[in-house]
This record gives sequence, C-alpha cells and structure tokens, in this order.
Amino acid sequence: MNFDLTDTEFSINEGPLTNLARIGNIYISSHMTEEGIQYLHDLGICHFLDFKAKGEVSFDEPAFIAAAGGEYINAPVSTLDAIDSDFLKNIDTLLGLTDGPCVIYCISGNRIIAWLMLHLIKVNGYSEEEVYSYAKQFPFCREETRLAALSIAERL
Repeated sequence: MNFDLTDTEFSINEGPLTNLARIGNIYISSHMTEEGIQYLHDLGICHFLDFKAKGEVSFDEPAFIAAAGGEYINAPVSTLDAIDSDFLKNIDTLLGLTDGPCVIYCISGNRIIAWLMLHLIKVNGYSEEEVYSYAKQFPFCREETRLAALSIAERL
C-alpha cells in the first residue's frame, strides 16, 4: 500500500476518540472504546486492525465491532522490536484485502506510528529524514518511538 503524505490529518478532534489521525483511508488511533468504535463505524469505517496483545484488551472488542457491523482483525505486536519485515508484509497484505477505510489502533498509538514510519521507509521508499519529520506532526507520538523506529529501519 502506498501512502500519500499530503493526504493526512494529524489530529482529528471530533467525537469520543482523543488520539485519532488519518492518512488516506487509514485511520490511526489509540485506546479504542465502545463509543469510539460506534463513532468510527458511523464514519463508514468497517475494518478494525488491532495491534494490541491479548492482555491489553479492556472489553470484548471483537464482539462489539461485529455487533456494529465491522470486521475485527488482531495482529498483535507487543513491542516495537517485534515489528520486522514479515510483520510489515503481513500488514500490507491485510490492508490490501480491506475494501474501504480501516482503523489501526493499539493502547497509545506509538506502535502504529512506528509501523507507519517503517512502512513509509521500507515499503514506500521515503527517506528516514522525511518520515521522521512527518511523524513528528502526530501529537500522540513520542520522541522515543520515532527514534526506535529509525533504529529498527536500519536493521531491516
């Protein structure tokens, strides 16, 4: 999947989700709630890609998403170091199978930004400098995450 960096909303301050951004038809969020799922579904988002591990789930997200008419996909990544070439390929394949807008989320949003940075560098061919500057614009992304993603990019 190729991303157009000019088609980005770095902070969507509407609805019940505090950390919500969009790049193309991919939404990025942190801490999903029942209200957030309904809000996103009302926006037309039917695919929910969850990067959280089992122990991080606070309610039955798959059941709630299914009841709202959405599709739940879990691709757990417990640490940033777990994002490798295979993970990038798997997520790219999953996104290619979706037929509309998708939201990718975890607890803080940092794993999502790290994945996005690595995807932009390794799959889309953007430079590390471009991607670092781009990622700085997401208000919920920590500096440590950006630096870790660049370090991982050098190993991949």
